[in-house]
Amino acid sequence: MNDDELNQIAMSMLMYSGHAKKILSEILDQLSNSVEKQDHTENLSTAYNWLKKAHIEQNKIMQHAQQLQYSVLLTHAQDTLMNTETIYFIVKRFIPIILNSKK
Repeated sequence: MNDDELNQIAMSMLMYSGHAKKILSEILDQLSNSVEKQDHTENLSTAYNWLKKAHIEQNKIMQHAQQLQYSVLLTHAQDTLMNTETIYFIVKRFIPIILNSKK
């Protein structure tokens, strides 16, 4: 894998993770601004699918991990992916808590 391929995949990881993060942020905004209960299942599923795409891209890189040079862009992409996964985990767990508190 050459540097251009690595950078392209890292950018895809950033883009996919960014889409997921935006959706998760919108869910949090809806939860904090709405007094009505809303079903967030579809948005969570969409965010999860973006994260899955980012992982698929990461797996392409990991197949060549032994031959790769250090890349700040890849490090940033992996960090963004891990942080977005953490946000997903927290949002998914907090939705029922927040919705139950609005009873």
